[in-house]
Amino acid sequence: MKNSGLYSFGDDGGLWTLINGCYRRPSTVGEREGYCLERLKPAERPVYTPPASVEEAPLPAVV
Repeated sequence: MKNSGLYSFGDDGGLWTLINGCYRRPSTVGEREGYCLERLKPAERPVYTPPASVEEAPLPAVV
């Protein structure tokens, strides 16, 4: 079973819901909608900041 927290997929590809510590197939539309809403929520990804280019970096001063 592929586990993704509250929802998992069985070996046959069926959707299973974790309720009270036991997995069972979703029997209500609300449980299926909960899975869809969880999958569609925006993913939190770190913001990429490109490294400063070499041309813009200050050169060390020669004394």
